[in-house]
Amino acid sequence: MRESNRSIKVQKFVPFDLRFMIDCNIVGGNWIEVPCGKYKKMSKPLSYCQLEFDCLYPLYDTFIITPSSFCH
Repeated sequence: MRESNRSIKVQKFVPFDLRFMIDCNIVGGNWIEVPCGKYKKMSKPLSYCQLEFDCLYPLYDTFIITPSSFCH
């Protein structure tokens, strides 16, 4: 059998924040839990979000809380 050539298709013009959400399986409306001391509050807001924080990625002890996890 001959091995087929596999390639990964990448969208060139996907905004960075959307690409991050896709890669981390984060959907709109999810909560993200980051441990104390691993984030800092933004001094100047960049959007109309209620809260904005900076943190380093990847944080291996970060938890993405999906809406379904509230039902258990």
